[in-house]
Amino acid sequence: EGCTPFCVALKSCLNYMGQQVEYSYIMAVTGAAFRLRWNIAFWDGGNVDIRNIYEDPYEAFRRAFQATGRSFQILKREESNKDEFCQLIKAEIDDGRPVIAFGIIGPPEACLITGYRNNGDTLLGWNCFQENQEFAKHVSIDESGYFITDSWWENECTVALLSVGEQQDALGDTKEILRNAIDILKKE
Repeated sequence: EGCTPFCVALKSCLNYMGQQVEYSYIMAVTGAAFRLRWNIAFWDGGNVDIRNIYEDPYEAFRRAFQATGRSFQILKREESNKDEFCQLIKAEIDDGRPVIAFGIIGPPEACLITGYRNNGDTLLGWNCFQENQEFAKHVSIDESGYFITDSWWENECTVALLSVGEQQDALGDTKEILRNAIDILKKE
């Protein structure tokens, strides 16, 4: 129901947590709906990565959580290690919240982590690339449809985790969303 992995993952995560948010709303608030302006001459695979919209690669995510009234925590690979990733995943899953991860299978695009085994060494979840043979060499598919992988840390494209806060505040302001869209479109 969408082709932008982060927006699909956040929508699924929030819906699971009881907050009904539309894919189109997340596309608008992140700026993802306007990202294809980067290379208008031809299809550029980098266009789909919403980390390319703003100068700060994590700005789209901050905007998404602000607009959905949720807090979040980000854990970046460059500032942590596998044990810290496992600790965050286990804590969130044990509290009943999926984790949004970047990478795990394939490129550093968003996916959902919905479970773990072996103290976090094996992860289960859903990823847009889980059935692409070029990315899924060390992946099996559970009967639930979720991927299972124990080689996620070895994937150099595993770059970050996002945990979603439980508290839900008011949604973002529509005028601010439109202002952001116009600002994105005016950038060169």
